[in-house]
Amino acid sequence: MTRSPSRPGRASRENGDPFGHAGPRKERRVKPDLAFELLSESESDPRQRPPAGPGDPAHPSPQAPAPRGKKPKLGGKARNVRRVVELMNLLSDLRQGATTKEISESLSWPQSSTSDLVGVLTEVGLLYKTHATRRYRPTALASCLGLGAQPDIVGSGALSRAMRALASDTGHSAVLVGKVGLDAQIYAWVRGASQRAVELRTGDQAPLHETAIGWLLLATLGQEVWPRVLRRLRAENAAAENFDVHGLSRRVHQCEVQRTICGPAGFVSRCTAWGLLVADEALGEPLVLAVLVPEACAPRVDLTAKLQQAFAAETNDLGVRPPPLGQ
Repeated sequence: MTRSPSRPGRASRENGDPFGHAGPRKERRVKPDLAFELLSESESDPRQRPPAGPGDPAHPSPQAPAPRGKKPKLGGKARNVRRVVELMNLLSDLRQGATTKEISESLSWPQSSTSDLVGVLTEVGLLYKTHATRRYRPTALASCLGLGAQPDIVGSGALSRAMRALASDTGHSAVLVGKVGLDAQIYAWVRGASQRAVELRTGDQAPLHETAIGWLLLATLGQEVWPRVLRRLRAENAAAENFDVHGLSRRVHQCEVQRTICGPAGFVSRCTAWGLLVADEALGEPLVLAVLVPEACAPRVDLTAKLQQAFAAETNDLGVRPPPLGQ
């Protein structure tokens, strides 16, 4: 007589096992280090994340805009990209290069992560390490990145030579400034020969409305665009008591007509900027060549003529003329 299999007991069914095995199911255990790796991958890879529901704070929708006036928080990979730019900007101002410790102290980074970053940049050829002094400096490859896509006035080095000529002739620091978002940013600069010449840093930024150079950059956007940008800047700086939309509109309109500017530098205090628009979007992007003069060294002559002469001397052979505005 064969024995029929017994039916699952009540206790087994209550434990969630339809086959009658006693006891609850055992969950798969993952090693702590593996769990950390899986968690890191799921946080960094959007494909591993569950779809975000409305009002889900843990997984916000990627289409949701950041609050006005606030920059979005950066993830690990984006933070590393920003650190690379900050490092290259720092080394651009140090002709003798810097050691890992000096970089760490200058940028307030942990020395371990600084060592890792400069090691990677050295491996890919963007930094060169002088073994005698253990100092790092940018390589020729770093200076050539993107050079082939630049207009002739940039790719030929004409603007760099014009800055050196201005710094030598006027004794004041010369800068090349571009527009990054709603900020004016120093792309390059040359320190003047005067003892009172201002010290700057490559990569420094100033809001467009706080620097006369920014007014000139705004003028390149056209009369249909820059008034909207000013209103946006006003909305994002609602607490600023000295934000005069009408006054700024008059200054930007004046820049459209004259293509030059003299006003507050913005990057450093008590300093005046004399600027000349040398490129617009038709040549790649808006660029301003300027001289920054401390208030204590107010020039007796109009520096606009010197800016035009220095620019013309280096670009005549290229057939480049400053872009016209207000037309």
